[in-house]
This record gives sequence, structure tokens and C-alpha cells, in this order.
Amino acid sequence: MIKLKLIFSITLLALFTLSSCSNGMESAEGEAIETSSNHGDIVADAKRLVELQCQVKNLIGEAKNGDASALMKSEKINGEAEKVSRELKEKYPSKADQEKFAEAYEQALGECE
Repeated sequence: MIKLKLIFSITLLALFTLSSCSNGMESAEGEAIETSSNHGDIVADAKRLVELQCQVKNLIGEAKNGDASALMKSEKINGEAEKVSRELKEKYPSKADQEKFAEAYEQALGECE
């Protein structure tokens, strides 16, 4: 569990450290991602990211037990989690939103099984 929290904390730190590099960027579809400081959106986005990361963690555990298909699934979900992470960097560029997201992320991380 400590390892998991360390990995998620490092991911979160990287997410917000690099967020200043993405200001003004557009999504792959060519549409600007809306900025939202709505706390409900921030909590939902944090839960979505943690849910994907928890799925990856669980699948890696299954892969360690010899389930080769679990490793392939974990790679696919990890790619999706990275995409969501990039989108969230663009969606929450302000320092205040980043702090709210970090709090929501830490809280959601506690719910990861």
C-alpha cells in the first residue's frame, strides 16, 4: 500500500509540475478543453484518475500471479490513465485548481482497494 501511495504521489507531482508547460494547448480533437474550478468536477476527475490507476495496480497484481492477459489489460488502462492525466493538466491550469485537485486525489487514493 505504501508503494502504491508513493507511485500515485509521484504521478500526481509530475502531473502538476508539468502542468505549466501545457497552458494554451488544445486537445487532440482540436477543441480547447474547458477550464473549470467547480469543486464537484475536480472531485469527479480525481476519482476517475484514481479508479484507472487502481485498476492498473490490481491487474499488475494478477499479472504477478501468472495471468498474462492481465498485463496486456493493465498496459491498455495505463495508456488511458496517462491520457486522462494529460487532459487534466490542461483542464486545471490554475494553482488554486491544482491544489483542490491534489486534495481530491489524495482523498480518492484512500479509497483504492
